[in-house]
Amino acid sequence: MHSTMLVDAPPWRQLQAFYLSVDLFLFGGQDTGFPRSDSTAVVYVLWICYFLAPLLTVSFVFQLIQENLLSRLSPFMRNHIILCGIGRNGKLIHELVKAGKRRGDKIVLIEKNENNAISDELDTDWRTWWLKGDFTLKPILEKARVRKARQIIFTTNNDLENLNAVVRLKEFVPELSQLKISCHINNLSLMANFKTTLFKEKKFRDVHVFNGYRLVARQLYANWLEKKHFDENGNVCVIIGYGGFGSMLYKTISENSA
Repeated sequence: MHSTMLVDAPPWRQLQAFYLSVDLFLFGGQDTGFPRSDSTAVVYVLWICYFLAPLLTVSFVFQLIQENLLSRLSPFMRNHIILCGIGRNGKLIHELVKAGKRRGDKIVLIEKNENNAISDELDTDWRTWWLKGDFTLKPILEKARVRKARQIIFTTNNDLENLNAVVRLKEFVPELSQLKISCHINNLSLMANFKTTLFKEKKFRDVHVFNGYRLVARQLYANWLEKKHFDENGNVCVIIGYGGFGSMLYKTISENSA
């Protein structure tokens, strides 16, 4: 089975390659092209190669079937959630969706990094379909069945990549009333600017913009810090670490007039 017959080849071409492989190794190999030799070692090597070739072909065909058929989404999938990116935000949102009230929700994860944070977990997670690819590309969105999805969430920490993906999605499917679009923006200044410009346009008014770190910081503050650890007579707060989450926690505390 020759590799160039299978790369970006139509199904009929792949079937032809499979037929040629079977014809060569199983049917024609019985009495054709087997050289005679006085060397026992050569004869043994030839026989090993003769029986090894079909096994390699079978494993290659199984891999082909697994990648092209078994990994595809069911044509009957509806109302699923598409997560684009599985970094810190994506991992948290993935866990929240799985633990939410709608426990039967199917999740389609689009992530091109094979060594992502939950790659091992995804192999055994029956609720999550993992598409390895770039979520800004139309063929990948088509594979994710975006037209039938209930919600799509762009979760990466690359603000421009998320915004670019939203623009491309709107070009691909300009009007989908049932599809909720959410876009994470890490930079609050950038978020404020886009809320007064791009997201004021009619085409993008239905896009929900959020900052994952800020949402979590507010929940942590309201449900735990303010109720249990803050004294009305005054407090000294020590924040160790000032990354995306630490900075949002500081902003949340400092914005409270109390």
